[in-house]
Amino acid sequence: MKGLLALVATALIVMTGCSASAVQTAKTNGKGNIQAGIEPGVIGFAGGGVGGFGPALDLAVRYGVTDTFDLGARLGSAGFEVQTKFQLTGDDGVVLALAPSLVPLIVGGGGVGGGYVAVPVPLLIDIPTGESALVLGPRIVPRFVFGGGSGVSAGGMVLSAGGSVGYAAKLADGFRLMPELGVEVPVVGAAAGAGASGAGAVGGGLMWQFKLGVLLGKTK
Repeated sequence: MKGLLALVATALIVMTGCSASAVQTAKTNGKGNIQAGIEPGVIGFAGGGVGGFGPALDLAVRYGVTDTFDLGARLGSAGFEVQTKFQLTGDDGVVLALAPSLVPLIVGGGGVGGGYVAVPVPLLIDIPTGESALVLGPRIVPRFVFGGGSGVSAGGMVLSAGGSVGYAAKLADGFRLMPELGVEVPVVGAAAGAGASGAGAVGGGLMWQFKLGVLLGKTK
């Protein structure tokens, strides 16, 4: 059972692991403002007896629908990610926001299909240092994978926990540089397929990511 769960956890981390950090502040853009992000970095993983690391690059754009709600998207090494952000507190002092996102992929052909869905849910915490901010991001991430064809199907789920720490340095109006380190560990999961199934603690696995985000655009 534990070997099956570790295998599923490793596969899910490899496929959807690039969203270990938000590379954004808790403070929303403000109504009508647009912020773009360029996010080069490095991602690494280990679990199920395998591991490795490599380059990562994502591009993001976020629009201020209201003063406290942003809607955006990210595309790149993480695949396609729909992003949202809900600012929970005022703009002064420590700022809190929930920033759930959705990372889907569905493929099929020749009678075989499958895919995965990840739902990162970080709580972003801005601790101001002048016009810059230390940004903390504890998070949970449920991940689901499924597939089937020719009368055979398989699927799995892993719930990970982790967090990120970054620093959003304001260098000029509309320009922030944000290095950020994120880590995730799979905690519990379930898997079924090919006549085997299991559920419980994963018992291993780690994903880490470092990005140097360049944030461009007017914000409040």
